[in-house]
Amino acid sequence: MNAVSSTLANYIRTDTNTEALQRHVADALRDQDKCFLFVVDDLDRLTPDEALVVLRLIKSVDRLPNVAYLLSYDREVTEKVVANRYPSEGAHYLEKIVQAGFDLPEPAPMHLQKLFLEQIEPLFLKDDGESWLDSDDTHLMNLFFESIYPELRTPRDAVRLANSLTITWGAVRGEVHPGDFAVLEALRLFRPAVYRAVRTSKHRLVGTSGSDRQTQDLAKELEERLIGSVLSQDRKRIRNVLMRLFPRLQAIWSNMHYSSEEAWTRARRCPPVRRSS
Repeated sequence: MNAVSSTLANYIRTDTNTEALQRHVADALRDQDKCFLFVVDDLDRLTPDEALVVLRLIKSVDRLPNVAYLLSYDREVTEKVVANRYPSEGAHYLEKIVQAGFDLPEPAPMHLQKLFLEQIEPLFLKDDGESWLDSDDTHLMNLFFESIYPELRTPRDAVRLANSLTITWGAVRGEVHPGDFAVLEALRLFRPAVYRAVRTSKHRLVGTSGSDRQTQDLAKELEERLIGSVLSQDRKRIRNVLMRLFPRLQAIWSNMHYSSEEAWTRARRCPPVRRSS
């Protein structure tokens, strides 16, 4: 490898043309007793211009001896990028570069859930050492199944959310129910428009009282503000999640009231709306 690096360094500093440089690099690589593998991950996450630059670079050096390239990308996304720039080429452009393609199966939801839980279990420990995830907390598990698990579509999603909780949970531990906080983090990462709407509407989502007139006036406005950006197939689920997080929405959207808030306060949850006597 040192010989290859030295060859590159020497010729980059000279006025040698590209063809001569490539020829000398090829000679240096051919003399090596090992092969070199270059891994390009997340190609589909680059901007279109960046992805095309990478593809063109690989195409320009793909005949170097003892060198192989492993590209990892979403086929559909990358083909669209190429097709937009080269309409007459489309998928054929990639076929000129990729000699062998392997499609990986979609990860099973249960595997993503397990990966996520394994990542966060050390975080969610009670004072007695018991894990919140092992406790009989129906509210937490309902939130996870209805809000978090449907958002985990790739291993990256599971790790991303777990990493975020690793950083943020310590600052509020003991001040808020872990399930509520985890869902808010999931909304921040995967549903940013909903999260921003929640933040700007917090004065209407928390509290313990509200007249029937207020709830009638607010129902339609809050529905548009909070979930207006959500696709129709997800809207009902996100609506239910928000009602689990903010009981005041249960009073506004479904006319459900609670007689006591003591248990909610003990659980570090947002207090419910009390029915007026």
